Amino acid sequence: MSLKWKWRYQSAGNSGEDEIIKARGMLFTSSHPNEDGFYEVKRIKGRRDGDMITGLVDAGTSVPGNAPYAGDNLIRPKIRKRPQLTGSGLQFSLDNGEYSNVFYADFLTPPLYLEFHSVPPYPDGPSSPNTELGVVFKAFII
Repeated sequence: MSLKWKWRYQSAGNSGEDEIIKARGMLFTSSHPNEDGFYEVKRIKGRRDGDMITGLVDAGTSVPGNAPYAGDNLIRPKIRKRPQLTGSGLQFSLDNGEYSNVFYADFLTPPLYLEFHSVPPYPDGPSSPNTELGVVFKAFII
């Protein structure tokens, strides 16, 4: 049995960012959390700026251009001020050949969610055409 979640994020609109990002969809996770309260995401559906999400990028690997930062595809319910994602993040592929990893950047002050978005030819890091922008992330079990 798995749990079904609704999720969404959009760019936070801070730091003078012009680009508006919107992503939303469904997640399907394990039915039992780990010792830290995180559930393993098994499947993802949805869209990012109109492009269809085609699947998860395997936990323990990196999206193109984001090595050595591997995602873990873990999520937990929103409880108090605890982040729902880890610093490794939830990562997925898109039907246009692009990739995204949304994660909790607790190394920033103040901490916030970021989306690393990888675009062909997949240069290393947040170099154009890749981006790394602040986002507001929310998810809940339905």
